[in-house]
Amino acid sequence: MRRLLLASSLCIVIAACATRYEWVKPEMTSSTRDADLTACSSQASHLAVEDSMAISIMDRCMASRGYDKKVTE
Repeated sequence: MRRLLLASSLCIVIAACATRYEWVKPEMTSSTRDADLTACSSQASHLAVEDSMAISIMDRCMASRGYDKKVTE
């Protein structure tokens, strides 16, 4: 239950941010990106104890998979 609540909170925090971004990687397919996002989100929800920590874990996980975080308009 705690993990579900944390994962839900992470989604709300990310959605509520004023700055929007996307994860980009050369020659990446949307299905690969979605699978990586799901894996990193799961990892963040398992390891984090607060929302800011979950976002940091998510960022490091995606970066370790070769993605760059790009601000969108």
